Amino acid sequence: MNKLYNINITQLKLLAKRKKIICFGCGNQGKRMAMLLGNWQCENNLKGYVDNDRNKIGTEVFIEGKKYPVYSLEMIKGYLNPNILLLITCLDYKNIYKQLENECSINCDCVSMDEVAETELF
Repeated sequence: MNKLYNINITQLKLLAKRKKIICFGCGNQGKRMAMLLGNWQCENNLKGYVDNDRNKIGTEVFIEGKKYPVYSLEMIKGYLNPNILLLITCLDYKNIYKQLENECSINCDCVSMDEVAETELF
């Protein structure tokens, strides 16, 4: 995993326009991320969500007229490559980083939205 440190919102926007995006977490923050990507005119780069909630896996999330599939981490491991940006949208991003490090060796850029927000605020 290529964890991106000290990335700001402008850098994130540039990455989002160049890469396919998978959000980790399809709760409220994940849904807000889809709307933000729409504001940046790159909502078509959002390919779906990963979530640990077994009740959400295999379902779809509907946001502003678009539907996005929800996967387990196991289901997408082989799909994660350098052309993918994995955005951690859930609040528990530290444990998600640990999960990613422990469960799979992924070869994609990964960043937490909370860390981007902290970079912008401080």
